[in-house]
Amino acid sequence: MDRHSKKVSLIRQEKRHLHGDRKVDAEQGSWQWHEIAKRLNSTARHPIVRLHLLAHEYHELRSDRAPAPSSAARKQDARRQEVAAQFDRLLDRWVVDDTLMRVWDEYFYHTGPEPVGPEVPVGALFIGRSARGERVEVREGEDAYFQVLLEGNRVERLPNPWQPTELGGTVSLVGKEFTEIFDASFEARLALTDFARSGHSIAPWRYAAELYGDGLIDEDFALTQRGRRCVALIS
Repeated sequence: MDRHSKKVSLIRQEKRHLHGDRKVDAEQGSWQWHEIAKRLNSTARHPIVRLHLLAHEYHELRSDRAPAPSSAARKQDARRQEVAAQFDRLLDRWVVDDTLMRVWDEYFYHTGPEPVGPEVPVGALFIGRSARGERVEVREGEDAYFQVLLEGNRVERLPNPWQPTELGGTVSLVGKEFTEIFDASFEARLALTDFARSGHSIAPWRYAAELYGDGLIDEDFALTQRGRRCVALIS
């Protein structure tokens, strides 16, 4: 089981805790996957986790069909079409490998084997480097706190919400000063800057994985706080 599947498993456990085996009206979004996800951790809005959640919801809607013709059946059909549209859109944006895309299609529409991947890193809130070359990262934890990683080792927890207060300045963490750095390629950051400043309607999705992994965009290609800081620094 990959780490995305583990997150989905946690959300399904939360669903069972909230609703047991009783049915939930389709108007509520069939278990309200995304609301349940938010209760656990906003990382559950990760695009690959969302693909898993949409697939589980689609399978549930298809297996728990209300008697037709009825208002409940019409609501289920409408919700199923909405879920399928969301899935197709996410799949097209985030899964670039044709073979893996076919595996996802088979899993979603025909209950084939559950896919593994693609691996899209969860974005950081802050990445910095000290004058001595030490690397620090602030990332979401499994609880209500953010974790501070110094050279890959967790050394501190920060309250949620937390954001650096200065643009392009230094940030004090674990008693040291760090200057913000960015892992995404300059080409990707330049494309993001052009998209943000020009108002283009079509986002440069080919760079989505590295921009998301660097914490610059969210799953819908909207700029994060870190992304806005990055764009502001590019002249």
